[in-house]
Order: sequence, then C-alpha cells, then structure tokens
Amino acid sequence: MFEMRPESVKTFINDRTIKLPRFQRKQTWGFQKNFRFCVSVFKDFPLGLIVLKLEKGKKSGSQLEKWLLDGRQRRNALSRMPNPEEIYVWARSALRLKAKAMSDEVSDAFWDFIREYLEENEWISAEEEEAQPNVPVDSSPDEFTADPEDELSDDEEIEDASSGSEPQRLEAPDDDATASETKETDSYRNLRELLELLLLVHPKKRRSSGLTWPFDFKKEIPDLEFLKQDQLTGRTYVESEALLAWMDARKQIDRINHKEFPPTADGFYEWLVPPPKQMTNASKIKTRIAQRWEPIKKVLLALDRLDTHLQETKIGILELKDCTDNDAKKIFEIINTEGTKLTAAEILSAKPSWNRVVDEPDPSIIRDKDSLYREIGVSNTELVLWDIPATLLDRLKVDYILGGKP
Repeated sequence: MFEMRPESVKTFINDRTIKLPRFQRKQTWGFQKNFRFCVSVFKDFPLGLIVLKLEKGKKSGSQLEKWLLDGRQRRNALSRMPNPEEIYVWARSALRLKAKAMSDEVSDAFWDFIREYLEENEWISAEEEEAQPNVPVDSSPDEFTADPEDELSDDEEIEDASSGSEPQRLEAPDDDATASETKETDSYRNLRELLELLLLVHPKKRRSSGLTWPFDFKKEIPDLEFLKQDQLTGRTYVESEALLAWMDARKQIDRINHKEFPPTADGFYEWLVPPPKQMTNASKIKTRIAQRWEPIKKVLLALDRLDTHLQETKIGILELKDCTDNDAKKIFEIINTEGTKLTAAEILSAKPSWNRVVDEPDPSIIRDKDSLYREIGVSNTELVLWDIPATLLDRLKVDYILGGKP
C-alpha cells in the first residue's frame, strides 16, 4: 500500500527522522549536477517523487521510521541549498568562474549558462527575445571543475571598514535599473534572484565571502557564537553555517515577540548583544553596524527570500506502508535500473525550437508527415520543423543510393 502527497522542500530537508537504508547508493552528484538541479528549483520545475518506506520503530512506542528508497541525490542538494555559499561553489564549477571575476562577468556567465542549459538559443521569436535578458546567444560552456584553491588568499582579504573606508563589494544589479533594460517574465524573475544570491557571495575567499563579511564583529564582540577559529592559521572567522543558524534563531525569537523583519539597526544590535547583556564598547559596535547596515540588510532580505522560496516549493512524497525489507530493496532496484533512457531523437523531437510550425511546407513533406503520424497513432497536427528530418528517408530514393534501379 502506498500514498502520494506534496510536501514543502523546507519541511522535507528539515525532517531528521529520514534514514538511509544500507543498500542506498553513495552520493554521486557533483557540483555541476547540483547547480543544474538548483536552476530547476528556481524555475519551479517539478522535482520528481521521493520514495519513503514507513515502518514502526524498533523500540516499543517509538515514532515512525522513514527509510529513503529514492531521492538521496536530490535530498542532499536541497539540504545544502539554504546556504548561498554552497550554491556559489556549485556555480563556480558550472559557470567556470574565477575568484577575481567582476560582477558583470559573473552575470554574463550565468545568463550564458541558463540560455544553453534551458536550450533557448535557437529560433527565438522576436516576442520571446524581448522577454529574455539581453545577453549573447552563442555560448557553449565546456566541462569545468572549479579548483578549491582558486580563491583569494588571506593576504588578499578585502580591507575592513575600520580602515576608514567601506570595502568595495560586488553588488547585485539594481532591480529598477535592470527592469528598465529588460522585460522579464516571472520565470526569469526567479532566476534573477538566484543570480543575486551568487553576486551576494562573490567573491568567496578562503574564510569569508560577501555573505559573511558584513557580520565580522570579532574585534568588537569576540565571543559571538558564529565565530570559529581556523585550526591551521589560528585566525578567527565567520562560519557561514553557524551564522545562518544564529540568524534563524534570532528571527524566531523576534517572531515570538511580534517584532518586524528585517530588524532596524538598533534591533540588530540587540541580536548581537541580547538584553540584559551590556557592552562597554556599545557605541563602537553601533557605529560599526551603521557603517555596514546596507550590506547586512541586503543579506537578511536575500536569505529570507531564499527561505520563502524553499518553503513554497513542493516536492512529491510517495510513502510505502506495510512493505517488507525485500520489497523495499526490489523497489529501489527497479527505480534505479529499469528506466529507459531517452534517445537523441526523442530528446530533439521534444525541443521547443524543433516544434515551430513551418510556413508553406512542400506538399511531399506534408504527405510523408501524415503517413508517419498515422503509423504511430498520433493525431494529425501542423507540420513542425522536426517533421522534416523525421520523414527524410521517405523522400530519399534508397534503392538508387544502394545501387539499385532509380
């Protein structure tokens, strides 16, 4: 017996009761597959079904146990997605980014990848071209694996605000300015949010990034819980996972106390120094917050949008009940071995660019197309571009080509 239901991605990745059976295959997706899946999430594509086996806990009265039969790769990618630094690492590999790339280079590489990956490069109509970002069409990124050491060194850290000037950050494009240059669809608006997350992190250095830099208050408050020490260098740095957990906890406390989000600069000071704690250098801390308030607020808002997106995105859950261990193993085997891969012809025939109606086609092509559709039992439709190569053999004099009579 089984049941199917939708579930929020955020709920799915936060479910700590899901376990991996012994026969589950190892983690196989690399950075590039993870990033392509991330694009699917932001495009609101269906994310497929997660197959869980439900059974009563071994101990009497214990909660229901959930065993993950299919969906390990997706669960792993989704569980890392709340941290923009993880997405950025994937993107560096997929987009072939260098640590010192400028923001416009990151944007161009991103849109080139999107156009190539979504196969929107060919036969784009004037109306579709107007609705898409104005970026080059002729891109063909090669396979590339980012070198983990290709990062700015500690000696190249961006100058701290205490030197008297704000560090130069690579900012995401201004919404109003970008909107005036391109007519974007809702779908591309989501992708722009993904790009803004990448620009928020870029450039990522060894122990800091655009995400963590604004929250580096180690000189003023050395005991902040998201500060960690590098075991090799002994340097203190802001650890992104700890920072995200800290911010989430502070948001929950504010929500309980009916405070608005994002907090004001004074409210953020209370995040750093919760009452009744007192600091002798409170004035200095508040000054530093004022200097960094815009990048701090930008990070808070971007993370909140990401959290909302993961909360609203749904994934299908198929739950198996009263299923034996042997049946569970067989189901896992069938899912991962019995599927038939699409042929190149099937993939091409499904591409939108090959399904554009042909104006004034030759009558012989229409005849061959009608014959093909009758043979495969498909309702007759207008002749599209794919029908021409699909029926080419019908118009070739095969006997003559093979040496027979013309």
